[in-house]
Amino acid sequence: MGKITGFLEFQRLQEASEDTASRKKHYHEFVHRLNDDEAKTQGARCMDCGIPFCMTGCPVNNIIPDFNDLVYQQDWKRAIETLHSTNNFPEFTGRVCPAPCEEACTLRINNDPVGIKSIEHAIIDKAWEENWVTPRPAKTRTGKRVAIVGSGPERAAMEGLVSRLGLGETVTFLGPKRDLELASLLTQHKIIIVPSRYDEPFGVVALEGIACGCVAVGSVGGGLPEAIGPCGWTFPNGDVDALARALEDQLRAPEVRRRLTASAPAHLARFQPAVVAEAYLALFRSQLP
Repeated sequence: MGKITGFLEFQRLQEASEDTASRKKHYHEFVHRLNDDEAKTQGARCMDCGIPFCMTGCPVNNIIPDFNDLVYQQDWKRAIETLHSTNNFPEFTGRVCPAPCEEACTLRINNDPVGIKSIEHAIIDKAWEENWVTPRPAKTRTGKRVAIVGSGPERAAMEGLVSRLGLGETVTFLGPKRDLELASLLTQHKIIIVPSRYDEPFGVVALEGIACGCVAVGSVGGGLPEAIGPCGWTFPNGDVDALARALEDQLRAPEVRRRLTASAPAHLARFQPAVVAEAYLALFRSQLP
């Protein structure tokens, strides 16, 4: 958060922009970022609201209260590090994003929201001025290969992280896949990871991977543990270290993978349509008078 009483003391300040008549004569930038003092004042308006709904509204889950507070403290170096931890292109989002974070801002209930977009704009421009935006190539590269299926607002940040870790040649982002194309892809891999941060209702994705010969690794939530069963491992939802340990154990113990995949036929038989239908019917019968 910024200043405890900042949202009571300061008003929202819009970024200045060049008038329309003059900006039609050139192709230069015409929206001017807040200066350091103006950005500090706007950061001070960030409330200690308990639940940062602004982060929920942000498509890339920027850690907004933290970088607002750092700007208020004029700690610009840590502010850009915090912003870059979730967003690889604040140069773009600080200029063209429609700022759904501001629509979600708690202060907007009865006042103008915190100027989050203008603060982000100020942070990245300050970083360029101070030469803090530099290439960060990886020191080492691994020989592992990973395919990521699906897409979403986090993809750009993930691609940037993959590049920084030196995994650009071994991690492939394939986008959405389905039906036979997905099945063909799964048969080319040994492990399927379903790291859902919310409770998967049925765990169908894990069953598809198991049916294609993969060992399944998934988070503990919803239907995933039942779907994975004896054909893989689970880890606590959101526990990155536990996921890493599970993958390391799988990669170092091929005999364990063989044992888990050998359990697949019997396990998958439990999820055949007729078996599932009979289970539902049995449940309904048990509830009837």
